[in-house]
Amino acid sequence: DTDEFLVSDAGTLKRIDYSHIKGGGITQADVWRINADQSISATTHTTLASDWERADDATFAYIGGGMSQSSGKFTFPATGIYYITFTLYAFDTGSMHYYATKIMGSTDDGSSYDQLASADNTIANVGGTNYNTSTVSCFFDCNNTSSDKVAFRTYGSESFGLHGDNNSNTSYATFIRLGDT
Repeated sequence: DTDEFLVSDAGTLKRIDYSHIKGGGITQADVWRINADQSISATTHTTLASDWERADDATFAYIGGGMSQSSGKFTFPATGIYYITFTLYAFDTGSMHYYATKIMGSTDDGSSYDQLASADNTIANVGGTNYNTSTVSCFFDCNNTSSDKVAFRTYGSESFGLHGDNNSNTSYATFIRLGDT
């Protein structure tokens, strides 16, 4: 931190301490997963509000302050531009034709949400239990850690199951802060 560099500023040499130019890299990164199977009702837009846990495998570590959540509403530890992904692992034993995977964003502490990313997914009915995963992603500009939130939603043409696991990331979200807002 006390090392100095010489920088030419329009022909004038200036000394700059390394502590003023170091940095960069990722300052926030976290993974949260749903830790138990859930039943999703047909045609109802369901906010995934329960059974969330931070990944806790022996080799996992988050960077920075880490995300927090309450009833599926996620709060950011710092302002910035975040890359968010959400993977949903669905299963069905009946005649479900499609389900949706959604990332929702709010700037009013979750009073209302805008759809940030969505995918409609098909599960082929081949008999027995049918499985499918879907991943959506988006950039989110968190300007205010008190009011800017994200949540995750799904719905299906028929009732279906969402697979969760407390030992593995099956239905899960990742949050990576890319830079300043």
